[in-house]
Amino acid sequence: MRKYVAILKDKKKGELTKELLHKHVSHLQRLTKDRRLFLCGPFKDNDSAMQILICKTIDEAIRLVENDPFIKEGYYATYEVNELMEANEDNNWLMDIPVTEENGTVGNEGTLPTNE
Repeated sequence: MRKYVAILKDKKKGELTKELLHKHVSHLQRLTKDRRLFLCGPFKDNDSAMQILICKTIDEAIRLVENDPFIKEGYYATYEVNELMEANEDNNWLMDIPVTEENGTVGNEGTLPTNE
């Protein structure tokens, strides 16, 4: 399974109803129960929010976002979904992957120094 980040954008401020909020939370609860939701929440700018979804494909992630009542009912006017390449110690912070090299790094520099 992969992680996909969905950014919900262009909120229609002042148009949130209790009914819509309850539908949205029910959607998030279903995603959580199905182990499809890793993390979610609004940004402090009060115009956008994000969801990190756990899915097999980007198409599946898009379907989940499009089924969110916040999107279906137009509370957020637009969204984008992109696969997250999670960087961590296990994958050397993505230092050794082609995408990193394509971004202009010079050669394979090996592992990062530890903070000891």
